[in-house]
Amino acid sequence: MTKKLAVIKLPPSFWMQDPKINPRADHLFWAALLLDDRQRAGLALSAMAVEYEERYREKTVCRQTDFSRSVDESLRLFLLKIPEEDEQLRVRIRLLAEQIKP
Repeated sequence: MTKKLAVIKLPPSFWMQDPKINPRADHLFWAALLLDDRQRAGLALSAMAVEYEERYREKTVCRQTDFSRSVDESLRLFLLKIPEEDEQLRVRIRLLAEQIKP
């Protein structure tokens, strides 16, 4: 998380693509949800929002997707990776995500 926050403080043209230096924000979000860490999940969502804004800043309003939908899609993809037998984990993750979602 520390590396990610340091990278997004830089101008976007200096954002490294190396995942060891600049880990994916959605993966950080997923890890925080797994660890049941509300604070880090919120930080990861903030990083996702910064990247989202940079990605869609120059696009027209009609071409933009809502950030909330982007978060929902990331959560959906994450939940697909969790075995169906582990319903308690899925419920816990959904509840935490609903508490911190924008």
